[in-house]
Amino acid sequence: MIHKFSFSCFIIGALLLAACQTASPSTEEVSDQQPTQPATLTPTATLPPTASPTPEPAGDGIHWTIHPDPVLDVGPEGAWDQTLVGEPRIFRNGDLFNMIFVGQDGTRASDGKISPFYGYSLGIATSSDGLAWEKAAFNPILGLKGSEFGMLWHGGALQQDGYFVYYILGSTRSGKVGQRIYLATSPDGQTWTPHPDPVIDLGPAGSYDDYTLAASTVLVEDGVFKMWYNGIDAAGRMTINYATSPDGFIWTKYEGNPVVDLGPDTAAYYPSVVKVDATYMMWFTSKGIRMGTSADGITWDIYPDPVLEKGPEGSWYGHSVLEPSVYFDGRVFHLWFTGSSGPFQEKIGYATSP
Repeated sequence: MIHKFSFSCFIIGALLLAACQTASPSTEEVSDQQPTQPATLTPTATLPPTASPTPEPAGDGIHWTIHPDPVLDVGPEGAWDQTLVGEPRIFRNGDLFNMIFVGQDGTRASDGKISPFYGYSLGIATSSDGLAWEKAAFNPILGLKGSEFGMLWHGGALQQDGYFVYYILGSTRSGKVGQRIYLATSPDGQTWTPHPDPVIDLGPAGSYDDYTLAASTVLVEDGVFKMWYNGIDAAGRMTINYATSPDGFIWTKYEGNPVVDLGPDTAAYYPSVVKVDATYMMWFTSKGIRMGTSADGITWDIYPDPVLEKGPEGSWYGHSVLEPSVYFDGRVFHLWFTGSSGPFQEKIGYATSP
């Protein structure tokens, strides 16, 4: 907040009385006679205190400045991420930002187009400033080659007594219809152990998440893991839902789900949640990137308009902006997102508030 200071003037004599007088006399005090001697007046103000430095403005998470270029691009020809990179999840570990992201290796579907389901893996990158990123030489950290599962996308990531990554698996093989949320852990960010069973499974028929599950975001508060995740029902309605866990492995869905439902014609997906003081703040994809706030992480007030929208036609994010991941450093909000210039042309961008 910018502080404005008003300064009082010193009254130093009768010649300055008209310009610096601090109070106008009442009509009863006005006299037709002028005093024979100039009045001696005592200063009515003291010097103002020395102004403290104006604090730098803090971000609000609503107004964003987008860095003009992608901060993470596709890999070279033949690389595991040669086609696209997207779905960033950022967490801080010591002096470095860590990014878990999705890459696609160019696997084609039967029609010759990039497959929407196969050839996807997870990689990790690090950065000291959030702008210049270095992909790990040992990438990918998790892939599906040789597995019966076909679809892999990203979810939440955090450093908690090691590394936790929640991700999405799904397939129509062996009766496993729909995607579920799985967990992989690592002691060092390099060697990963996928846990065999889903940590969050599909709901019963007719429920908000009976068809498939999608991206998640996870916080840990006072030893409790808190997850916000996407549920999709059989009609295709996509909502944001809530679950808690004592250890990050065993999860209980909130009975009042969904916690964000924008109606049958408006999807809400890929949430990113941070807590600032006593307020939860969520950014999510819905015709751009939108934002909401909550006192308890369950009841949300949604800002009416997108806070981040696609760029000009022909730009690297001129087709869409989606899949936000937000970090707050105490003053500035940092947002990484997937920007697209067209189908399967995703790169990762960066924005700040302020």
